[in-house]
Amino acid sequence: MSEAELFERRREIVGVGVDAEGRRVVLLERNSGELEEEVAEAFGDVETKVVGKVKLMVFEEELPRPLEAYRGEKVVPLIGGVSYGLLKGPTGTMGAVVYDRYTNRPMLLSASHVVGIWGRKRLAHAGSPTISPGEADGGDPEDVVGSLRRWTDTRVGILALADASASHPIVPVKGEIAGIGKVEGWAEPEVGMSVSKSGRTSGVTEGRIELVNATVRVDGGEAGVVTFVNQVVTDRPMMLPGDSGSAFLDEENRIVALGFAGSDKISIATPISTVCRLLDVLPTPRARMEPVPTPLLKSLVLSVGIYGVVKLYELMKVRKWAG
Repeated sequence: MSEAELFERRREIVGVGVDAEGRRVVLLERNSGELEEEVAEAFGDVETKVVGKVKLMVFEEELPRPLEAYRGEKVVPLIGGVSYGLLKGPTGTMGAVVYDRYTNRPMLLSASHVVGIWGRKRLAHAGSPTISPGEADGGDPEDVVGSLRRWTDTRVGILALADASASHPIVPVKGEIAGIGKVEGWAEPEVGMSVSKSGRTSGVTEGRIELVNATVRVDGGEAGVVTFVNQVVTDRPMMLPGDSGSAFLDEENRIVALGFAGSDKISIATPISTVCRLLDVLPTPRARMEPVPTPLLKSLVLSVGIYGVVKLYELMKVRKWAG
């Protein structure tokens, strides 16, 4: 049985990533002797790690309260790391202020499922109002802060690149992240890199990047399961429900990834370079970032190895926006 066939057949296989030595690590929801044998037969000599079920870090009901109360309140000017969501929809985190690649206009960065777009679920469209704080924190029509403009495609059945969205703000914004400070640029994630994130629920948490170029299956509940490629996996859980959309930064306050999923063992995030190229935004005003995603293509060849590279053209099209 091939790697792709086993990955599709055995849902206990959550994903596959690459560690510091360039070895592949197979992520398992749970383990058994039989599964270990099947993995060894299909993947060869690889490491395995039990990580539990990987799911979205947002819930529409019974969301935990923020550990720091102000993150669930109205913050002016609006900064990253605070409660955010869709009017009459989910609540997550506004990760950071980013900038339109062509106009340099500020935009609000978060996960696409935080604004109601994931798998089979479509609660939003271009122009839908976004609010801060989110509805779970008492947000209402008086708290509209933006208008949804761009999002990445996370349909069931495709190989998704990112779970990300960008909205035009209608309130004052500031290029800072709560508990971390001013964003100082961007960097590519690397195995072993120390990172921190600032989210609506758990505030600032720290960890290390354990795997890169990961293919990961993410459970979105009733909205469906979506497989992502070219993802980053941390060595510990850095997010709680409500932290989806959090920006991950290195020790120099450079954004390296956008978090959106995880388990009680790990967190999943998308390289910020992938997010920015798909949404046509920059992490800081006039940042230097190649418009042609050559590095992205190189990493995708590794990440989609279990499927082959024939879908690369399709992958490069998974973005939607309306200006």
